[in-house]
Amino acid sequence: MTPGWCLLVVIFWACDDPTAKSTEMRVNVVTVLATDRDTVIEPRLEEFAVAVQRKNPKLTGFRFERWVSMPTVLGRAERIETLDTATAEVTVLGKDPMTGKYRVALKAPGMGEVKYDCCCSKYLPMETGLRKGKDRV
Repeated sequence: MTPGWCLLVVIFWACDDPTAKSTEMRVNVVTVLATDRDTVIEPRLEEFAVAVQRKNPKLTGFRFERWVSMPTVLGRAERIETLDTATAEVTVLGKDPMTGKYRVALKAPGMGEVKYDCCCSKYLPMETGLRKGKDRV
């Protein structure tokens, strides 16, 4: 039997209000446990589960483990607890003036650094390989 997976989801949000004195930015790190041992999918994860199952159809159960939301500023590394013994580090590196996308660096538990460009309110799912019991993060 395939062990469950713990999936780390990073959601970046920024408010580009031209009348505001500064850009408010938040980073959200969601830890999702996925398994092949049951078929329970939390309602807010249904769309996410369908996307993950395209790549790994053996995963049938999805539940939230943890959701952390915090304000951030450009260049500051935010350490966020994903599981009891693991943390992720998220840094907003800057904004591309041509595309309006933000450059984000993510150091997930058990992985090296990944840099990617994203639009606001979009997410990046990532399998970490961490385990919580028989479930992997």
